[in-house]
Amino acid sequence: MNEPQEGANYRSSSAPPDYVERLSVPWWGWVLVAMVSLAGGIALGAPFGRGWGVGSGALIFLVTTAITRRSTAIIQIRDGQLVAGRAHIDLRYIGRAEELDHEQARHLRGPGADSRAWMLVRGWIPTAIRLDITDPADPTPYWFVSTRQPQMLIAALQRATLRRWNDAS
Repeated sequence: MNEPQEGANYRSSSAPPDYVERLSVPWWGWVLVAMVSLAGGIALGAPFGRGWGVGSGALIFLVTTAITRRSTAIIQIRDGQLVAGRAHIDLRYIGRAEELDHEQARHLRGPGADSRAWMLVRGWIPTAIRLDITDPADPTPYWFVSTRQPQMLIAALQRATLRRWNDAS
């Protein structure tokens, strides 16, 4: 597995990706951001005055918005690579791909997890895929990737892998 250094971005060619999915926060996450900001503004505005309330509410909103936006991950299949968040792996090192429903994903995120596995977990997304890693030099047994579209992601992985094999021969 190739994992970029902190803050590094995976660079690719200008070819369009075979698959793209944004794992952004759902609408209710933004409602929580607004509620936390409002509550913080009221809590500081009551004892210190309206100016403090408005200022602190705005600051809390900016900080929670930045944290919420930073939690968005992107999954891509591009240039023979699977990119999940800031990690990427060549498709040739991906073995069996398994769709995980809500219960299976919950189990594999928790009591059934292998501590050596690489995980891209977004708690607000109930479904995921498990990808077995076949690289003998990589101690990671599998990748766990949260996805709203597990069947589409697996199909795109299969198409990209097949295309890669056809191009190689």
